[in-house]
Amino acid sequence: MVKICLDAGHGINTPGKRCNKNIDSNETREWFLNQRIVSKLQEKLKSYNVEVIRVDDPSGAQDVPLKTRTDIANREKCNLYLSFHHDAGANCTDAGGISVFTYDNRESLSKLRYMIYKSLVGHGGLTGRSTPLRTADFHVLRETAMDAVLVEHGFMDSTKDTPVILNESYADSMAEGWLAFLVEYFNLEQVSGKSQASSGQVSDNVSTMYYVQCGAFKNKANAEKLVKDLKAKGFDAIIKEQAYE
Repeated sequence: MVKICLDAGHGINTPGKRCNKNIDSNETREWFLNQRIVSKLQEKLKSYNVEVIRVDDPSGAQDVPLKTRTDIANREKCNLYLSFHHDAGANCTDAGGISVFTYDNRESLSKLRYMIYKSLVGHGGLTGRSTPLRTADFHVLRETAMDAVLVEHGFMDSTKDTPVILNESYADSMAEGWLAFLVEYFNLEQVSGKSQASSGQVSDNVSTMYYVQCGAFKNKANAEKLVKDLKAKGFDAIIKEQAYE
């Protein structure tokens, strides 16, 4: 069975990852925009002959380390890794649009990149207005054993994109665009009787991860001491910084 890895980008409180306040007074977090599309697509895929591996934290509480995400995808031997994001850099102009990244320009990845771009733009209409098909040395593109794609679904500081990407209907169109691409690319078929569980349920074809946190400190020295103690006991521990309000 085809295995597709879905990665909804950053955590809810990742510093700086939000819409520009001059355009969106709510400063909507990128996490919300990313996970909304992923969750809609994940729901649609429940009725198809495909297994979905979700490697981010669906609650957004933890910004799962990139190495953890790619390690899971590699261990599960996924057929395709899809990383969902929204970009910034338009600086309150009308620049922006959808961008699709792969690690290099080999023929198979160029074809994959174009198919995704064509499907998403065809469903959502947010055409890339600079160089929409690109390469990048991103961890999730470089360290995955399978083909991997990272997509920016629009710009969070664009006067043109931001009002569009905030709409629920745009997230719906993106999920439809992703589904249409995946059905065509993998020749997926709907499976009669397969679970159409609501978003509050988990069907058999969705893998679940459980994250454990051991302590949270305002004083970095206390965090370093706990990491040292955990490593001495054989646990793999890291310090992760997160801003809070």
